[in-house]
Amino acid sequence: MTPSSIQQAMIANIDFNWTPYNDKNQYYRKNRQDFLLKKLLANAFKLKKDKNQLCRQNRERKAFQ
Repeated sequence: MTPSSIQQAMIANIDFNWTPYNDKNQYYRKNRQDFLLKKLLANAFKLKKDKNQLCRQNRERKAFQ
């Protein structure tokens, strides 16, 4: 690609209605990041809970033996 064709492609992709408020992609991208972070944290807490539960079960099993 020549520099002029790159510039033409950039100009062709300009959205003249763009404002920070109607840039839906940015909004969804941020929400997606928040969602993924919350999901990650939830999984981490769930794993910790599962591990605690396993430890408790093992302690009880040893106590009964």
